[in-house]
Amino acid sequence: MAQETGEIWSNSWILVRLGYVSLRQGHLEQARALFDRSQTLFVEEDLKIGVAFTLEGLASLSVVGGQPERAAEVFAWADVVRETVGNFRPPIEQAAVDKDLATIRLQISDTAFADAQARGRAMAMDMAIARALGR
Repeated sequence: MAQETGEIWSNSWILVRLGYVSLRQGHLEQARALFDRSQTLFVEEDLKIGVAFTLEGLASLSVVGGQPERAAEVFAWADVVRETVGNFRPPIEQAAVDKDLATIRLQISDTAFADAQARGRAMAMDMAIARALGR
């Protein structure tokens, strides 16, 4: 319906939320495709908070996929965006990110985690997107 009415903004939010549903249900390829499409739309709309929310989903996929440093970098980049725009995670989203961060910290050393966070905090948006997508 969003596509039919031309409401692109709501379409991108619908896609990213469907990505999270797919992620939580274990449909990882479907989640990745939905996150990829939604981040493209958010970039076109110049909506950084949408890009950050989408990349957080891709970071969660990296945790599941055994790529903890990539995930730590992307979560750190999203933190910077959220701080910059003043749009902080709601408690339920923060709880999911905290769970992922705890998993990451079990998989890599404190030094590796701090280094990954520093790299992520310094990334430009296009670099963060490429990193989140594994490109």
